[in-house]
Amino acid sequence: MTVHIAGYHGKHYCPRMMTMNKPVYNAINEKSPTQPIIVFVSSRRQTRNTALAIIGFLMIDGETSKWVHMDAAQMQRYTSRLEDDIVKHCFQFGVGLHHAGLLENDRAVVEEAFLKSQIQILVATSTLA
Repeated sequence: MTVHIAGYHGKHYCPRMMTMNKPVYNAINEKSPTQPIIVFVSSRRQTRNTALAIIGFLMIDGETSKWVHMDAAQMQRYTSRLEDDIVKHCFQFGVGLHHAGLLENDRAVVEEAFLKSQIQILVATSTLA
């Protein structure tokens, strides 16, 4: 396992978090383009914001399925079990969310898929640790 830590300067929280997203996406592609990655963020809301932002960059690059490591039937089995619409949306791009406010069932699905390397990216708060 390799750990990469990056800090971002800025006085105000929201703009600082927004400036983090593109470097995070670039780091994923550079440091571990095919291996699982956990991106730790500071809040529940930031898990969603970061996940949606890196999915946006993924879509711009036209590689929407590169972080999904399962067939369509398996994806359907997983997504049919997910209740939260944002979690389901992100999951379809191979990005999982993990925070204390997540529904227990959604958390279990995301953890299972990530542990089996079927989704490659997990955006999480410290509750995962």
